[in-house]
Amino acid sequence: MDELNANGARIKITDDVLTNEEEGVDVLPVTAAGEGGSITATQSDEDAQAEYQQCEAAGTLICFRAANATLALEDATPETIARLESAFSGLADP
Repeated sequence: MDELNANGARIKITDDVLTNEEEGVDVLPVTAAGEGGSITATQSDEDAQAEYQQCEAAGTLICFRAANATLALEDATPETIARLESAFSGLADP
């Protein structure tokens, strides 16, 4: 997350509580440039790819993926989407 924020993502972990019973998966509530969402961190890139595909299939979420983490936002302004696309594209390829 530090590298994403260095690239301008403006992601912050919030104090909200999310429950998750899936072993090996951490779900963190976040804001990204003021927009609410979550980051799901898995133990492997393959699990993260599956999480990303599930996020994309939801149709109502805006999804980004880097390595073993998927960022899902319920709503975002065009400016936030552009900022996140730039931040994620600035990361080294997984």
